[in-house]
Amino acid sequence: MIKLKIRIRTKEPDETGRTDNSLGLMFWAAVSFLAVLIFCAIFADVLPFKNPNQTFKGFNKNGPSGSFLLGNDGVGRDILSRVIYGAQTSLVIAVVGTCIALIIGGSIGLAAGYYRGKVDRLLTVMLNTTLIIPPLILFISLILFLDPEAERRMFILIFTFALLSIAPIGRVVRANTMAWSEREFV
Repeated sequence: MIKLKIRIRTKEPDETGRTDNSLGLMFWAAVSFLAVLIFCAIFADVLPFKNPNQTFKGFNKNGPSGSFLLGNDGVGRDILSRVIYGAQTSLVIAVVGTCIALIIGGSIGLAAGYYRGKVDRLLTVMLNTTLIIPPLILFISLILFLDPEAERRMFILIFTFALLSIAPIGRVVRANTMAWSEREFV
């Protein structure tokens, strides 16, 4: 039989009674990677990245190298430039969709929380109805059936993302409006 000794490192509390709850190295590595990716996505047109759709003959499915940091795909396109330009598209969809959802959901939530009564019931039913839509199925069906053009697909994704984000934002704003409207200073 093998006997294992397991030693658990515990940090002693300091004079305030707290232990060290600092964030680890992997957390900061992940945050740094995301910050670099977002920076590169924002400034992709200025930075010297290859065209994401350009094919390089003779470089099919090559691993990372000096000229292709993440390698090539099966067609010979640079994976790093495709990741950067894909992140740029994702950031545009997320930021624009969130702004639209904040404006519409915030307005609906403010109206529902401030006016209450029939207006609150009607707007709350509308918000709750949009919560029953399965997001992934809606995204896939809209992309497949509406328009094959890539530029219009982005607008469809922005609209769908905003539509699905309106209800959670509206509910949070409604709850906060109801809580703050009962304060003395309002």
